[in-house]
Amino acid sequence: MKKKTKKKIFSLALVICCLAVMAISGTMAHYSADNVTTNVITTNKIDIDLVEMAVDSETGEEVAFVDVTGVLPGQTVSKIARVNNTEFARPAWVRITVDKDITLAEDKEGEIDLSLIRIDFNLDDWTARTENGVVWYYYNKPLEVDDTTAPLFENVEFSGKMGNIYENAQVVITVTAQAVQTKNNGTSAFTALGWPELQ
Repeated sequence: MKKKTKKKIFSLALVICCLAVMAISGTMAHYSADNVTTNVITTNKIDIDLVEMAVDSETGEEVAFVDVTGVLPGQTVSKIARVNNTEFARPAWVRITVDKDITLAEDKEGEIDLSLIRIDFNLDDWTARTENGVVWYYYNKPLEVDDTTAPLFENVEFSGKMGNIYENAQVVITVTAQAVQTKNNGTSAFTALGWPELQ
């Protein structure tokens, strides 16, 4: 499942009009002249893609991630999350939040324990910070144009302690990525302004 949030800075037009009017009066006629100058300033944009891949168990090559079925307790599923800054954008600060959810099968009841789903977060290239109850992972350096972050994580582990109540359950890992421009916007992702509100 792909979900992404994009921060875009829309075009802003600043129009400066200078009007010069000169009137010359005489006994027979009146003369006038108009001169209008328009200056347009257009801003750039930020555009990111959330890239979710997986390692093919047979070839060892990375392929696009697809939903997985038939997962068993104790199993590790390959799921690689990165962010790409498109070639048409500008350098950006990037952050990601990850949400886990488990829905039990209709014939199952019990208390859900989300800690049984473990994600191997990369805290060498990303820094975790909790804000308003949401854990955000900030990329430690600016993401340059047409570049891709190091993975935030590469695997999702299903604990061997998952009991019978999780049989035929649905696990959803939602990854939300955001970006803001680096230019004139703080010295790090932590000091940057303009982050979108989480939907």
